[in-house]
Amino acid sequence: MSNILNLIRPVLGTDGNTTYASLYKFPINKGAKKKFTLGKEDYIKVSFITHHELSLKIGDGIDDDGIGIYKLSKRYKPVYDEKTESYKYDLQLDAYYILWANVKMIYNPSVSAGELAFGLTGRLDLHAELLKGNLKANGFKYRGLDFVTIIDTNNVKNEAKLVECDGTDIITYLNTLCNEDHF
Repeated sequence: MSNILNLIRPVLGTDGNTTYASLYKFPINKGAKKKFTLGKEDYIKVSFITHHELSLKIGDGIDDDGIGIYKLSKRYKPVYDEKTESYKYDLQLDAYYILWANVKMIYNPSVSAGELAFGLTGRLDLHAELLKGNLKANGFKYRGLDFVTIIDTNNVKNEAKLVECDGTDIITYLNTLCNEDHF
């Protein structure tokens, strides 16, 4: 873990690869914290001050080997201090997968007008492929790599189950697959 964090913005190149532009580097201060509760929350809080306003966008964040990948998942506007002529940032950066809650599941994600309301009966591997297809279609990767699935067939029932979606976001779909009643 570095003592300096680099706030970065993903930039999609013409070749389809994502690079990262550095927006601002700042030290980890005493007020910084990381909170993780399984199935509920996973975020870090960081604070810093700049003399110029940063134009932050949803998806900007940090990728630190010791801390993890955390991104801005909501719009943010800093507080301007007229006395010091500076901008104060108190950011909550959520784990990268929290952004998945902003994207709806589509039955056929390779088609731009895919169905948002559908029922799919299949084994876990079929549902996992649909989930991965949705992640890929929306440009979600882990450190530049497409997501993969590994199913522990010793502990997971390998039978077809119905999962229904009606404007369901990716996180809710994933949680449904993880529910004991399904697989």
